[in-house]
Amino acid sequence: MAFIYCKKCGEYRYLTPHAFWNITGYGAKCEKCETINTVTLENGALKKTIVVSK
Repeated sequence: MAFIYCKKCGEYRYLTPHAFWNITGYGAKCEKCETINTVTLENGALKKTIVVSK
């Protein structure tokens, strides 16, 4: 399970990725402040989070 932390408001979300997922640029929307956080997964593990918009 990968925990996604919103860099704007500090809210935590979780994502249950498969171990083989390699995703770049997945937009995870924060439900609290509606900011889009772009995440990068490598082999199902969270590698990077970037705040994109709000």
